[in-house]
Amino acid sequence: MKALFVLLVFATSAGAATNGYKCREAGLQQEMNACAEDAFAAADKELNKVYKSLKASLSMSQQNQLLENERAWLKDLDANCRQAANDEAEGGSMWPMVFWRCKADETNARIITLRNWKR
Repeated sequence: MKALFVLLVFATSAGAATNGYKCREAGLQQEMNACAEDAFAAADKELNKVYKSLKASLSMSQQNQLLENERAWLKDLDANCRQAANDEAEGGSMWPMVFWRCKADETNARIITLRNWKR
């Protein structure tokens, strides 16, 4: 379980670089990038709460299954979102926004999956 926590913390901080810009949806590209990163941070925080609550309600074998499933999801998250960002904005200033929005969207979808997890 400690390994999953480390993965979640790493996933939250990996690549985080708003360079001091604050979120402003209609602002400079860097400000829009910061908004996307903030959206992911909020989703990740909610995911951690939902995961912890779900885990506490499961049997040990179900917890193991959840852990394996979560690790697989986390492994694919960055790779899938990096590819999506590369496909849409490789080398451009929008790349971070596309990456973080993808991660936020995927994390919000994961929250729904965990809330509907069969107990």
